[in-house]
Amino acid sequence: ASPPMTLLFRSPERIPVDSGVQKVLVAEAVLVAQLLPTWEEISRPEEFSLEASKSATAARLLRHDEFFRLKCSLVTSLLQQGWELRYAGFAESAMMIHQNLDALTRETIRVRFPNLDDATKEGLLSEQLEVLTASWAAVPRAVKEQQPEQLRRLFRHDVELVAMHDAVDTAYKAWTEKTCDEKTIVEMPATLQRFVERLRPPYAVEALSSAWILRAWFTPEHQHEYELVQRVISRFTEIYENTEQYWIRKLDGAASRMEKTQEQLERALESADMRVALIPSDTAEEELLRIQKLLCPETLVLKADLSLGEGKDAQLIPAGLKLMRRGQVSDFFKPEVDNVELSRRLMELAAGADLRLLFGGDGYNEARKQAAEAIGELGAIIRVVKTAASAFPDVAAQCQELLDKHHKGELRAVTQENKLRIQIQEKEAEEMVRTANIRLMLAEGQKKAAEEKLREAEQERVLAESAKQESQQRADQWWENLQVMAKEKEMLETEKGRLESEKLQWTQVQSLMELEKSELQGDIQKAKEERKRLEHAAEKWHHTLQTVKAQAEEKEAHLKEIQAILQKQQEEAAAKSSAAEEPSQFTVTQLMSVLSKAFSADPGPAAPPSAVASAPAAPTSPVSPSPVSPVRVSAPEVEDASRAPPSSTMKMLTRLYSTYSAAPGPTVQG
Repeated sequence: ASPPMTLLFRSPERIPVDSGVQKVLVAEAVLVAQLLPTWEEISRPEEFSLEASKSATAARLLRHDEFFRLKCSLVTSLLQQGWELRYAGFAESAMMIHQNLDALTRETIRVRFPNLDDATKEGLLSEQLEVLTASWAAVPRAVKEQQPEQLRRLFRHDVELVAMHDAVDTAYKAWTEKTCDEKTIVEMPATLQRFVERLRPPYAVEALSSAWILRAWFTPEHQHEYELVQRVISRFTEIYENTEQYWIRKLDGAASRMEKTQEQLERALESADMRVALIPSDTAEEELLRIQKLLCPETLVLKADLSLGEGKDAQLIPAGLKLMRRGQVSDFFKPEVDNVELSRRLMELAAGADLRLLFGGDGYNEARKQAAEAIGELGAIIRVVKTAASAFPDVAAQCQELLDKHHKGELRAVTQENKLRIQIQEKEAEEMVRTANIRLMLAEGQKKAAEEKLREAEQERVLAESAKQESQQRADQWWENLQVMAKEKEMLETEKGRLESEKLQWTQVQSLMELEKSELQGDIQKAKEERKRLEHAAEKWHHTLQTVKAQAEEKEAHLKEIQAILQKQQEEAAAKSSAAEEPSQFTVTQLMSVLSKAFSADPGPAAPPSAVASAPAAPTSPVSPSPVSPVRVSAPEVEDASRAPPSSTMKMLTRLYSTYSAAPGPTVQG
């Protein structure tokens, strides 16, 4: 059959005891002490008779709901409340409680419980030590100073003091076995911790000093007992001092490693070589692919130099620098993503705005890791020492100093991290400013180029407006010429068809010019792209203008010859008025020669009207083109002129001269 199982149910909240009940218990402390369970009731010897239930019974002794633990808890509470409420008047009741507690020494436990294991025996001693040290701490100082006989009855040389000695000696030896390793700090067990807090060495001048016990037993009639008590107190003092020295020794130099690592961290931060790689969004995929090929997947270290950008925007990141998990990299990839996966997924950063990747040496990361470990170790030491500091004033002062250093170390680490963050931000800002300056310079250059283009376009617009006005003037002049030629329709009937044809052509040219004029206004914005074509057209037009100018000069020479002939004929007509009816063969012959030259075939081809409308006036050309339409005189008219009398010939020449002079020709500027 399996052994019986006991289930323990406790309320999650501790219910406070009413103060009235506490006062009643303290008033009836003697009666309560007499009702405390004895060791016979606690041990229940009938359960130890069965060999199979020995281990279960031994474990049940230290359970919270068993008589022993309840007895210890009740005695501790009763002693603390009794001394607090009744002060020195509680001495007799406290003595009865101590007697009924019946503390056992190591030897008496071995005799009473021969089958218990060592762990259970140590547990019993520890529980008794907890009660007795609490009792010593609760005894008022006045009782310790003025009632030594009561102190002797409370802490008997062969019962309470020996039980305390056995318990603390066992706990101390078990703890010292664990403290052999100098590199680790072992926290004191709770029993030893509360012992050194509640019972101080004899040289300590305070209420918890064990000097009061020595003084109580230092009487002539208790000389033998005093020697036993002195040995016990000496052991207490030795344990206290050894424990204190252990903690002092552990605290010496505990902060030196943290300070050393933080100095190394500062040096690493000062000498850190950090580079910021700015990658535009439009070339992010291409640049990230190059970076991915150059990175070592395990360490994220560049295997070769990385070149980014061109010209003034060029950047060189030397090999050996590591891609740091900061900025956009840390925002996109979580800390649990390892280096290999980060290297594999690096292309995912391409979706977004411009990238700023930080590259730096790994020295700072190593120094930061060591500094963090040192701060963590010091924090662990302080957490362990804090409990011991409440018992040792020297350790408490040293612990407080270490606590201040630890706090300063944490602040220093945060400061270093902030400095690194500021340094990174400054690097990023420098790169951004540098890139912004480069882009600003480019933008200013583009602005100047745009302004130059705008100025050129404005000049071309002005020239186009001037050409438009000139074209309009030429059109008006041509219209007037047409009106004159219409009046002379009867005289120039043979020329009607040709003139009407030319009129139709000119009307078409005019409409084309009007159309091109409207297109020119729309093409002002595209003037830069049309510049090369316009320059080529201007060269051709310049050549045409030179040709027209030469022809105009030739015709002007012919006009002068005609004018000279007319003047000569007039002079001769005036001089020889009597012989005016006789024909002058010489003059008519010369006139026919001159007229044949002047009214010869059309000169070389003129530039097409589209070229005139679209090409701006070249700054280097002094001639503004005008369409030339030569005046044709038919051969019969010349023959009639040769056969006509001189007066008729003069009239016809005068009319032809006026008509020829009125015909539009090339306009020479400058």
